[in-house]
Amino acid sequence: MSMRKDFMIHDLHVRQPTAIGFNPARREIYLGFEDGTVKAIDVDKGNLVQTYAQHKGWINAFLYWPKNKSMFCASNDATISVIGSGGNPLDRILIGKPVYSMAFNEKRNEIILGVDTGMQFHTLIDTKENFSHFIVSKANYISHEHTDLVRCLAVLDSRIY
Repeated sequence: MSMRKDFMIHDLHVRQPTAIGFNPARREIYLGFEDGTVKAIDVDKGNLVQTYAQHKGWINAFLYWPKNKSMFCASNDATISVIGSGGNPLDRILIGKPVYSMAFNEKRNEIILGVDTGMQFHTLIDTKENFSHFIVSKANYISHEHTDLVRCLAVLDSRIY
């Protein structure tokens, strides 16, 4: 199997990109930048679809949530924003610390956040009934086993790496 280049994206933003993510439901690539801007690009044509300005700090990570077909976007401004399946911003959750990475533990219905000195485990909520958030902002458990930023997370069955 070989690879081929379909298109290149030039002069998209004045700041450097800091994160990239893919939304398979909308077939869009999400680019996050140093100034907190997020841009959605159509995978098939390479056209700019939408620009989001939900954050005030670097965008560090994107995570696609297949259950709700939504995209989570984490930033240095200690918040996570949620972009819905229609492409509209749905939620903004204050975590309290800059978030550097994210992963899902589907068996426990949790999102795991990589923060400055460890990991935080938060419960996911499927719907926004009674004006609640998709993520419970109070952590269920906080792991302080690291001395530096947790930039990468992977979940396999019941193990977290």
